[in-house]
Amino acid sequence: MAYYPNQKSIKVGHLSDIGHKENSGVQFLQPVDWPPLKEAMRLLSGNGFKLYMYLFSWEGQKEKTGYYDFSPAGIHKETGMSDEGARKALKELQKMGFIITDEKGHMEFFPISRTRVS
Repeated sequence: MAYYPNQKSIKVGHLSDIGHKENSGVQFLQPVDWPPLKEAMRLLSGNGFKLYMYLFSWEGQKEKTGYYDFSPAGIHKETGMSDEGARKALKELQKMGFIITDEKGHMEFFPISRTRVS
């Protein structure tokens, strides 16, 4: 880890610290240390990264339907961003190569940019 002036330490909790909470009913996965995720965080705006993470969370659902129906109102409900923010985030993910549109107008999300090499 690098050291910077005015650096502060933040203790990062462990899954065992939060797994005991009553009525959690949440399954916790191991922490993610995946370079493409960090790259997306670096490249995207706050809303762009929110949408990226939201779509990334749907990856496991592909087997069931194969599609996620994008709705700015639905994104607002799930993430708290405005309808306009959701529209801009979608355009940003398209511009950065995380969402590719084929010749028929169908969009596909990729967790790794398909057009950007950094």
